Amino acid sequence: MNIAQRVRRSTGLSQTQFSTTYEIPLSTLKKWEQGQREPDETSLAYLKVIEKMPVLVAQALQGA
Repeated sequence: MNIAQRVRRSTGLSQTQFSTTYEIPLSTLKKWEQGQREPDETSLAYLKVIEKMPVLVAQALQGA
């Protein structure tokens, strides 16, 4: 399991829900999860923040 899969599954969200909640294009998320692409350094850091603070990140994005 790669980091994108692990983080998404830890939130309990579907790919579509995760994509919408965290403003990651669905096609990008699918490519990460399928191993067709790797997250760049910035995206990797973002995934790590989501993993540690999923509710806060979602709330921050809703208020943006």
